[in-house]
Amino acid sequence: MDEDNVVEEEKDSVKVKNGENGKVNLAITIPDDVDTDDNFVIYAIAFKEKDKFCNSNFVNIEIERPDEKAIIKDFEISPEEVRGNEKVSFDVEFENIGNDDLEDVYVEIKNSELGLNIKSEKFNLDEDDKDTINLYFIVPKNTSESTYEIEASVVYDGESDQ
Repeated sequence: MDEDNVVEEEKDSVKVKNGENGKVNLAITIPDDVDTDDNFVIYAIAFKEKDKFCNSNFVNIEIERPDEKAIIKDFEISPEEVRGNEKVSFDVEFENIGNDDLEDVYVEIKNSELGLNIKSEKFNLDEDDKDTINLYFIVPKNTSESTYEIEASVVYDGESDQ
């Protein structure tokens, strides 16, 4: 363990009288793409007074990834503004962050108001693999001018990540 590899630092304090215990609550957000082969610890330091070191300790923590988990890293729509009968491109970047290879994976783009429901071809996504799929859609000719929410999902084994 060394200071050069600090992932995140959080500071809090609690006054503890001699012979008593103190408690500090800590919430940690683990990034989806964390390398679970790395070692992680929670390190605590106690001071007697403002700058007088008293004691320190650390606890090893193990971070586990699910066996099957794919996430969308980025979703881009181009162009952002279109008229009816024009082509829209959807770029969906995704990654397998699970421990297992995924089979029969596909990307799905949806919007019920536009009648948009397109799916990519099925493919396999090995552990730690990333990829980008590009799909196209022709906006219906008589589409009203409005802002439409487009939903992208990566689907595998009956589960999806949006």
